[in-house]
Amino acid sequence: MGVLSVKQQIRALQPEDCIAIEWDDAGDIEGESTWADLKDVEHYKEIPVRTVGFFLKATKKTIYFCNNIESGDKENKSTAVRGQIPIGCINKIYKLEVL
Repeated sequence: MGVLSVKQQIRALQPEDCIAIEWDDAGDIEGESTWADLKDVEHYKEIPVRTVGFFLKATKKTIYFCNNIESGDKENKSTAVRGQIPIGCINKIYKLEVL
């Protein structure tokens, strides 16, 4: 079987699955002044990021995750350090095994 697309990988996830996401972040070009020579674009590079967390949910455009899930109360779980990444920025998702 071939490599699954990012959207297929996301559809296979369940809430609380531990995942690693490799993605390209958006950001300002550091060290640039207001005006820069057009030739400087040759030196621009992507901002690769690796994020590890627990899958919460996904919409058409965004994946939501957190870094902490309170485990003392099995009925009413709380999350902390939540984040979101646009799906279009994601290169790969890995489901991690939790011991």
